[in-house]
Amino acid sequence: MIFAPEKKETLDTAERRKLLPPEEILLRSGLSEGTKIADVGCGTGYFSIPAAKIVGRSGKVFAIDISKEMLEELQNRLNPQEIHNLEILQSQEYSIPLTDSAVDFVLLSNVLHEPDDRERFFGEVTRVLKTGGRLILIDWLKKEMDEGPPLFERLSPEEIESLIGKFQFNIIDKDIISGKFYYYLAEKNENRL
Repeated sequence: MIFAPEKKETLDTAERRKLLPPEEILLRSGLSEGTKIADVGCGTGYFSIPAAKIVGRSGKVFAIDISKEMLEELQNRLNPQEIHNLEILQSQEYSIPLTDSAVDFVLLSNVLHEPDDRERFFGEVTRVLKTGGRLILIDWLKKEMDEGPPLFERLSPEEIESLIGKFQFNIIDKDIISGKFYYYLAEKNENRL
């Protein structure tokens, strides 16, 4: 189930920044000046705006979402800031508006549980990532919680790792963040499907 835009104010709160610190996660994942990243399912820019500051003028952030309302909110948040290396793009669920091998990083933060056809979605994510590029994958733990998607939508570590493996990524780091989120960092191999 797609995240409801009317709940967008819950995407960037002081509490969420403590639980899921965007700058810290991006730096841990190896994002650095001059790199290109696609934040797929960017919402209101929780990770996109910090990423733009990290990659600097020589880097590029593609903030991508299927929700026009979320992207409009991101644009409103950008306007008062001097950020010129962030491009906002509206996508379809299984179609990312980037060329093949366009970016060094793809970020999927609390997105993978949403599409009905996860393999099709993951294939499209893989397409836009360069060989040797990195996938940053964050999603809700598969356990009952007061927040987040219903339990039946959540993925287990086995499901996530099976999908990552099917597309022949190497997992180079994994963790649990704040007792609520899985964190995976995976590198795209040359011999992929």
